Amino acid sequence: MDRFDLGALRQMQELSQRVCAIGPDLLNAEATVGELAWNWGKDCDTLQPYWRQRLWGEAGNIAAWAWVVLPYGVEKPDGGLRKNEVAKLIWQTYPGRPNLIDAVFDWFEDVAQGLDKSVILQTADDVARRIAEQRGFAFDEEDGAEDGYWTQFNMRSLDDIETPELPDGFRFLTAEDVTRREIVDVHQASWNSSIFTETSLRRLESMWPYRKELHVFVQAPSGLVVASAIIWFDEFCLVAEFEPVGTHPDYRRIGLGRALQLYGMQKVKALGGETMLVACLGGAAHPAARNLYTSVGFREIGRDYPMKK
Repeated sequence: MDRFDLGALRQMQELSQRVCAIGPDLLNAEATVGELAWNWGKDCDTLQPYWRQRLWGEAGNIAAWAWVVLPYGVEKPDGGLRKNEVAKLIWQTYPGRPNLIDAVFDWFEDVAQGLDKSVILQTADDVARRIAEQRGFAFDEEDGAEDGYWTQFNMRSLDDIETPELPDGFRFLTAEDVTRREIVDVHQASWNSSIFTETSLRRLESMWPYRKELHVFVQAPSGLVVASAIIWFDEFCLVAEFEPVGTHPDYRRIGLGRALQLYGMQKVKALGGETMLVACLGGAAHPAARNLYTSVGFREIGRDYPMKK
C-alpha cells in the first residue's frame, strides 16, 4: 500500500502497543502511539501527498511497518516555508526479527530511489545499525552532534507526583474549557514552524486515543491561554505520553511547563495510568527541554542514532 491510510495507522499503533508492552525502550523514534496520532493528525491535510506506507504481517498480526516522508516544501500559516529535503524513514518492527528490518530497508530503498535518505535508529539497536551500514548508511555527523536535533526518550513512573503549583492568577484548563481557536493559537505561538490548524485539531479529536480531558492548558490572569500539552493514554499498556508540550514565548521560565506536566500526570494516574513517556532534544546545546523533563522526574531510556545516505 503506497498511499497513507487511517485504518493502517491504527494497525501501526497496535504494533507499537505490543512493543511497548515488552519495553518502551524498544520503540523507535516517532513510533509511539501518541507520536503516530499527533504527526498524522496535524499534518495530514498538507503533507499526505508526500507520505508512503507499508505494513508487513506475521501470524495474523502486523509485525512491521514503515512510513516514508518524501521531500516537500509547503507554506506555513505565517507565510514562511516548511521544507523537507530528504526521504525520511519512520519505522517499527517487532523485536528480534532482523528479516523484517531488511524488508523495511528494501522497501525504503525502492520508494526513495535517487533521493538522499535519512533514518533514525536507537543507539542500543546494533542489529538495525549493522543492516543500515551494510546498505551504505552512515552516522549523520551534523544531526547527531551536540547541537543537532536528535532526541532522547524519557520515562517515569506515576507512583509519586508532586502537587503542581502555578503563579498567582494562573489556572489549569482542559480542552473542554477552551475554544478550538484558542487551542490553535497557543500551539502556533509555542511552535512557530507548525502547520497546525483548526481542521487538524478536529481530526485529532476524532482519533484514538485522544481525550479532551487529557488535552491540558494553562490560562494567564488576562484570560490568554499560554501553555498546552496533549497526553495520549494507552489503557492497554497503562502508559501515557506527552506530545507535544509547549509554552507561549512571552510566558516561559516561570514554571508553567513544569506545573502543566505535573497536573497532566495526576490526571493520568487517576485514570489508572502507571508510566509516563516523553521525547525531547537531547544534545548539550538544547538543555531547556531536557532540564524541564528531568525536573519532574523523567529519566533517559534511549536516544536517537541518526543515519543518512
